[in-house]
Amino acid sequence: MLTVTNNTGGGQPVSLENIKNVKQLLEKHQIPFVLDACRFAENAYFIQ
Repeated sequence: MLTVTNNTGGGQPVSLENIKNVKQLLEKHQIPFVLDACRFAENAYFIQ
């Protein structure tokens, strides 16, 4: 599971490159990719 955290609460933005890398690694090992994106809009603002 990849969690996009609350950036204003001290978390760090998750780059699109990192998300893609995690997805590729999980696919290689046939593990489902689950994205906790409750803060997706805030994350998108920080990585724009």
